[in-house]
Amino acid sequence: MSKLYTYSYPYLSLWQTAAAGVKRRHASPQKLAIQAGQTPAAPPPEVDLEAPVHIIGVPLAAGQPDTVQAMFAPKQGATLDLAAAADAVLHTAEDCAKAAAEFLWAEITGNKDRSDTLAGELKSPNATPPGLNA
Repeated sequence: MSKLYTYSYPYLSLWQTAAAGVKRRHASPQKLAIQAGQTPAAPPPEVDLEAPVHIIGVPLAAGQPDTVQAMFAPKQGATLDLAAAADAVLHTAEDCAKAAAEFLWAEITGNKDRSDTLAGELKSPNATPPGLNA
């Protein structure tokens, strides 16, 4: 299934709208410089800000909410080590996208505690890809 521009879930649509706005803001100085006949500064690295939406949006659009639920279900026999969780740092854009997708899923399913925890992780400077200050 191809990626949709928008999904029927409001949180996913809001995320996509915000991602499109960030992309436009980052492209705007480049376009203005070109229009003014100047050499534009190097653009920031391309980051797929919609990746978290598609991680859960594609299976949801295909009518597979159980697939999404399984992505974020605790591992069998896993224990939660709060000290280790507090020290965990997101190191890659892929980790950030997964955390953002899990945040969106927590919002959709009304899991406020998990949503708040993930919101804190995503606000961490370590969760922002280099060159992107959204």
